[in-house]
Amino acid sequence: MKHNYKKMDLWTVSRSNNLKVYGLTNKFPKEELYGLTSHLRRSIVSVSSNIAEGSGYESDAQFLRFLNIAMGSLCEAEAQIYLAFDLKYINSDDLSESEKYMTDQKRLIRGMIKKLKKDNGYNIPFWISIVFLSISALFQ
Repeated sequence: MKHNYKKMDLWTVSRSNNLKVYGLTNKFPKEELYGLTSHLRRSIVSVSSNIAEGSGYESDAQFLRFLNIAMGSLCEAEAQIYLAFDLKYINSDDLSESEKYMTDQKRLIRGMIKKLKKDNGYNIPFWISIVFLSISALFQ
Protein backbone atom coordinates (compact mmCIF):
# COMPACT_ATOMS: atom_id res chain seq x y z
CA MET A 1 0.00 0.00 0.00
CA LYS A 2 1.55 3.26 -1.17
CA HIS A 3 -0.31 5.55 1.23
CA ASN A 4 -1.03 4.48 4.81
CA TYR A 5 -4.28 6.24 5.69
CA LYS A 6 -3.89 5.40 9.39
CA LYS A 7 -0.87 7.71 9.57
CA MET A 8 -2.54 10.62 7.76
CA ASP A 9 -3.82 13.62 9.69
CA LEU A 10 -6.67 13.98 7.24
CA TRP A 11 -7.96 10.51 8.13
CA THR A 12 -7.57 10.91 11.91
CA VAL A 13 -9.37 14.27 11.70
CA SER A 14 -12.10 12.57 9.66
CA ARG A 15 -12.53 9.92 12.36
CA SER A 16 -12.85 12.62 14.99
CA ASN A 17 -15.40 14.50 12.88
CA ASN A 18 -17.43 11.31 12.47
CA LEU A 19 -17.85 11.21 16.25
CA LYS A 20 -18.74 14.91 16.39
CA VAL A 21 -21.45 14.51 13.76
CA TYR A 22 -22.83 11.39 15.44
CA GLY A 23 -23.01 13.35 18.71
CA LEU A 24 -24.69 16.26 16.95
CA THR A 25 -27.29 14.07 15.27
CA ASN A 26 -28.26 12.60 18.65
CA LYS A 27 -30.02 15.96 19.20
CA PHE A 28 -32.20 15.51 16.11
CA PRO A 29 -35.86 14.53 16.52
CA LYS A 30 -36.56 10.80 16.41
CA GLU A 31 -38.68 11.21 13.27
CA GLU A 32 -35.47 12.20 11.44
CA LEU A 33 -33.74 8.90 12.32
CA TYR A 34 -34.26 7.50 8.81
CA GLY A 35 -34.11 10.90 7.13
CA LEU A 36 -31.64 13.67 7.84
CA THR A 37 -29.91 11.82 10.70
CA SER A 38 -29.15 8.80 8.55
CA HIS A 39 -28.18 10.86 5.50
CA LEU A 40 -25.82 13.12 7.45
CA ARG A 41 -24.17 10.20 9.21
CA ARG A 42 -23.66 8.34 5.93
CA SER A 43 -22.18 11.37 4.19
CA ILE A 44 -19.70 12.13 7.00
CA VAL A 45 -18.63 8.48 7.29
CA SER A 46 -18.14 8.45 3.53
CA VAL A 47 -15.34 11.02 3.92
CA SER A 48 -13.07 8.83 6.06
CA SER A 49 -14.10 5.72 4.12
CA ASN A 50 -13.09 7.23 0.78
CA ILE A 51 -9.78 8.43 2.19
CA ALA A 52 -9.07 4.89 3.43
CA GLU A 53 -10.26 3.21 0.24
CA GLY A 54 -8.35 5.54 -2.06
CA SER A 55 -5.15 5.05 -0.11
CA GLY A 56 -5.38 1.32 -0.77
CA TYR A 57 -4.65 1.78 -4.46
CA GLU A 58 -1.08 1.92 -5.71
CA SER A 59 -1.98 4.68 -8.14
CA ASP A 60 -1.84 8.32 -7.05
CA ALA A 61 -4.47 9.03 -9.72
CA GLN A 62 -6.88 6.62 -8.00
CA PHE A 63 -6.11 8.13 -4.61
CA LEU A 64 -6.81 11.59 -6.05
CA ARG A 65 -10.14 10.38 -7.39
CA PHE A 66 -11.18 9.09 -3.96
CA LEU A 67 -9.98 12.29 -2.25
CA ASN A 68 -12.22 14.26 -4.59
CA ILE A 69 -15.13 11.98 -3.71
CA ALA A 70 -14.32 12.51 -0.02
CA MET A 71 -14.39 16.27 -0.58
CA GLY A 72 -17.80 15.96 -2.25
CA SER A 73 -19.14 13.94 0.67
CA LEU A 74 -17.79 16.51 3.12
CA CYS A 75 -19.54 19.32 1.24
CA GLU A 76 -22.72 17.24 1.24
CA ALA A 77 -22.47 16.79 5.02
CA GLU A 78 -21.84 20.50 5.45
CA ALA A 79 -25.00 21.34 3.47
CA GLN A 80 -26.97 18.96 5.68
CA ILE A 81 -25.61 20.67 8.80
CA TYR A 82 -27.00 23.95 7.45
CA LEU A 83 -30.35 22.26 6.87
CA ALA A 84 -30.30 20.99 10.47
CA PHE A 85 -29.69 24.57 11.60
CA ASP A 86 -32.48 25.91 9.38
CA LEU A 87 -34.83 23.32 10.85
CA LYS A 88 -33.70 24.39 14.34
CA TYR A 89 -32.31 20.94 15.19
CA ILE A 90 -29.00 22.57 16.15
CA ASN A 91 -28.17 26.01 17.50
CA SER A 92 -25.75 28.64 16.19
CA ASP A 93 -22.94 27.41 18.45
CA ASP A 94 -23.29 23.90 17.01
CA LEU A 95 -23.29 25.37 13.51
CA SER A 96 -20.16 27.46 14.17
CA GLU A 97 -18.30 24.50 15.64
CA SER A 98 -19.34 22.30 12.71
CA GLU A 99 -18.22 24.94 10.21
CA LYS A 100 -14.84 25.14 11.91
CA TYR A 101 -14.05 21.44 11.94
CA MET A 102 -15.39 20.90 8.43
CA THR A 103 -13.33 23.82 7.13
CA ASP A 104 -10.24 22.35 8.79
CA GLN A 105 -10.98 18.98 7.25
CA LYS A 106 -11.47 20.50 3.79
CA ARG A 107 -8.12 22.27 4.15
CA LEU A 108 -6.38 18.97 4.90
CA ILE A 109 -8.00 17.17 1.97
CA ARG A 110 -7.21 20.05 -0.40
CA GLY A 111 -3.63 20.01 0.83
CA MET A 112 -3.24 16.32 0.05
CA ILE A 113 -4.87 16.78 -3.36
CA LYS A 114 -2.50 19.64 -4.12
CA LYS A 115 0.53 17.61 -2.98
CA LEU A 116 -0.41 14.59 -5.09
CA LYS A 117 -1.04 16.77 -8.14
CA LYS A 118 2.31 18.52 -7.71
CA ASP A 119 4.21 15.26 -7.14
CA ASN A 120 2.70 13.79 -10.31
CA GLY A 121 2.94 16.85 -12.55
CA TYR A 122 -0.82 17.37 -12.73
CA ASN A 123 -0.49 21.12 -12.08
CA ILE A 124 0.71 22.01 -15.55
CA PRO A 125 -1.32 24.94 -16.90
CA PHE A 126 -3.75 23.86 -19.61
CA TRP A 127 -2.15 25.97 -22.34
CA ILE A 128 1.25 24.36 -21.74
CA SER A 129 -0.24 20.89 -22.12
CA ILE A 130 -1.84 21.96 -25.44
CA VAL A 131 1.50 23.34 -26.71
CA PHE A 132 3.30 20.16 -25.59
CA LEU A 133 0.74 17.94 -27.33
CA SER A 134 0.94 20.04 -30.50
CA ILE A 135 4.75 19.88 -30.58
CA SER A 136 4.83 16.15 -29.85
CA ALA A 137 2.34 15.56 -32.69
CA LEU A 138 4.80 17.16 -35.11
CA PHE A 139 7.39 14.49 -34.35
CA GLN A 140 5.19 11.44 -34.79
